[in-house]
Amino acid sequence: MDFCSDLDNAGLLILAQGLPRLRSLDVSDSTAVSPSGILRFAELRGPGLHKLYLFFPSSFSLLHFQDLLDFCPNLSDTTFWF
Repeated sequence: MDFCSDLDNAGLLILAQGLPRLRSLDVSDSTAVSPSGILRFAELRGPGLHKLYLFFPSSFSLLHFQDLLDFCPNLSDTTFWF
């Protein structure tokens, strides 16, 4: 899924629950997603993700980032913005 914009926690959860074969997510624009929303998405879809382009909120910490990578062991193409 490419170029999602205006995304919030509820939308990200809908993507995670509704697209079980999701392998790629590109959220390269600023969003209203919180660290907990990102981590919940990664927990649900992370093992299947191969490509992830994501804009992190300013409250996203190094510990959040470590948890995200733990949930997404198969990433081969990533870009993160703060």
